[in-house]
Amino acid sequence: QRIQNYIDGAFRDPGSGGWLDVYEPATGVVYAQAPASDATDVEHAYEAAASKGGRAARFHACSLASSFAMGSEMNSET
Repeated sequence: QRIQNYIDGAFRDPGSGGWLDVYEPATGVVYAQAPASDATDVEHAYEAAASKGGRAARFHACSLASSFAMGSEMNSET
């Protein structure tokens, strides 16, 4: 199973074309692939968020990249 990026309301393959294996820790078996997203993917996500306004628009693309790299998750405003 491949897990795609979700950017601007659409599922997308990573711009790099690369994928990272996701392993079941107990068995070491690959059970999925995650996108090896790069700066282009982050920029697309940032531009999509900025065009919508709100909290995400206040973040710079580098801040988003750092958040993604650390596995952080942004909560949406309600």
